[in-house]
Amino acid sequence: MSSTAADVFDRSAYEAPDSNLVGRAEQTENKLYSAEGRIGVLQYNALFAKVMFVAIAAALAIFGAMATDSQVLMAVVSVPAMVLVLAAFVALVYAAIKRLHDLGHSGWFYLIGLIPIVGIFFNLYYALKPGHEDDNQYGAQRVATQADKVLGIIGMILLAGINLLAIIPMG
Repeated sequence: MSSTAADVFDRSAYEAPDSNLVGRAEQTENKLYSAEGRIGVLQYNALFAKVMFVAIAAALAIFGAMATDSQVLMAVVSVPAMVLVLAAFVALVYAAIKRLHDLGHSGWFYLIGLIPIVGIFFNLYYALKPGHEDDNQYGAQRVATQADKVLGIIGMILLAGINLLAIIPMG
């Protein structure tokens, strides 16, 4: 695109230059243990459902080992199960940061979720609010797969149930 002298002098000195920034951001690679990029609401809730399934499976394995009264079996089962659960929850923290990126917020906003009572509502906000369709400073929007859509709906149901249990007073 060449510009002639007439094009240059026809413009005001204070007019913003033409630029087309729409569609320029690239999708980042979807790494599980990375805070770069962004993920949509269904992808986040799909990962939430997977983490909950891992946590439930680990708890069942530990309770099964406890039922046998074998110290060796308890140690053999509980240590890998706890490592697996810890790895899954770390992946969920990274996913929450990417989810906040999808909403246009910094990952540091995740710390708001640690505030009692306020955190429950903030977690519901970023887990359920649809992200921005346009590209933002964190990259392009990801397209959810069919599996993400199905697991995402299951994750939303699990998330709502867990938060209801946190709000309802026990006793």
